[in-house]
Amino acid sequence: MPKIIIHTNLKDEDIPAGFEHTVAVKVSEVVNYSTENIYVSITRGDRMSHNGSSDPMAFIDMMTCDRFNEKNNPEYSRQFLKFFCKELRLPLSRVLIQYHETQIHDYGYIRE
Repeated sequence: MPKIIIHTNLKDEDIPAGFEHTVAVKVSEVVNYSTENIYVSITRGDRMSHNGSSDPMAFIDMMTCDRFNEKNNPEYSRQFLKFFCKELRLPLSRVLIQYHETQIHDYGYIRE
């Protein structure tokens, strides 16, 4: 059950319409989870700084079970960084991803 939280200082109008759905599809392709099980949240207009600059950027928290590890993360990063840079029109140096490996018991949900 992947949970993706995108923090950005971009304005709402600078984020493509339906971006949360586009992210869910990409995450589904990369980590092999059904889009129905993927949660995406976008926080816009955050006050952010990286490398001493407040230029447009994104910080992405990615959480899921049994996917993130030292072996897989470099390939995931290659795919995700390319995707987020293209979709958000940001340079590579302005996108950061933090992977969080979780356990299924860390989530509370009912699927109907």
